[in-house]
Amino acid sequence: MFKSSLFRSFFVGFFLITLVGCNDGSVPAGGMISVDGEPINNGRIMLNPVDGNGKKAFGIVMEDSTFQLRSVDSKRGVFPGSFRVTVTLKPEISESQRKKLQRQAAGLAIEELTASYTSPEDYALEIGEGGNSDLQIEILTKEGWSKRISD
Repeated sequence: MFKSSLFRSFFVGFFLITLVGCNDGSVPAGGMISVDGEPINNGRIMLNPVDGNGKKAFGIVMEDSTFQLRSVDSKRGVFPGSFRVTVTLKPEISESQRKKLQRQAAGLAIEELTASYTSPEDYALEIGEGGNSDLQIEILTKEGWSKRISD
């Protein structure tokens, strides 16, 4: 009887410490993303601190254009701050673009191509102390988002 109540007390104490005592300062962050008004259904998001001193964060874009972010050092979310955004996805390539690319780079696996969009210098995604699960990231290629195609 004594052993079972001691075990129960230990288990409850451990559970409470895990639940309450492990807040690492990160906050929830996520939302939806689009490119020139069109939803995207695959890709990766990388957040880099504007000042270079914070923690980087990343997320995966799901089929419904939603994403959840988390910092490299956290399993719970993102550390608050101002971030530049880079989004990498597989671009849709027309048949004429595909043929042109294949002529330019013999042996290039076109299916492996990715498009990376990076936010302009004057753009900062702000994540505050309370987090934000309703972020709307709109990549506008005509407003300074740079695009790079690579393999």
